[in-house]
Amino acid sequence: MKNIVHGISRAALALAACIALGGTAFAQQKKGDMSIGANLLMGTNSGYTNFGIGAKAQYNISTPVRVEASWNYFFKKSLGDVNIGDFNMSTKVSTWDLNLNLHYLFPVADWVAVYPLVGVGLFHGSISSGASLGDYGLGGSDGCTELAGNLGAGAEYYLAANMFVNLEAKWQIIHAWANRFVLSAGIVYVF
Repeated sequence: MKNIVHGISRAALALAACIALGGTAFAQQKKGDMSIGANLLMGTNSGYTNFGIGAKAQYNISTPVRVEASWNYFFKKSLGDVNIGDFNMSTKVSTWDLNLNLHYLFPVADWVAVYPLVGVGLFHGSISSGASLGDYGLGGSDGCTELAGNLGAGAEYYLAANMFVNLEAKWQIIHAWANRFVLSAGIVYVF
């Protein structure tokens, strides 16, 4: 948890530095604006932390309200390996999610906006494990797909009138899997 707080603090400090050193762009998105973007992600819960990549599409349904559809893939994470002589065992977890979120944009400067977010998602997690003893082995995997609720907040900093970087933190509430905290940093092109 200490590493998560440290990572969030560093990301917030970097965003603040960009705001302080930046020039003027235009943070006012208006009804009908569309955008696409890419994210780098960190997802964590009490059992593990894994990193990933994501893509998103946004549409402003009114001047302050934006809907966002996103897909995120988190890379496989090893939960541990056991190696004793000829006996080997490993367990790995992988996840992905599809999300539909609403943002309410609050411009706080000409080039900066902050927003709360609320949404729903489809979360998939799978665990695979395998064991071997000498030349003999066995393995298996199991997974589940669940509905998720999303609550969070974000900030965006405009690099130009049609491009911004963003930082977003959200809590994913997932019924049959451990709830998780997701931190993302991305770049978005507005057209």
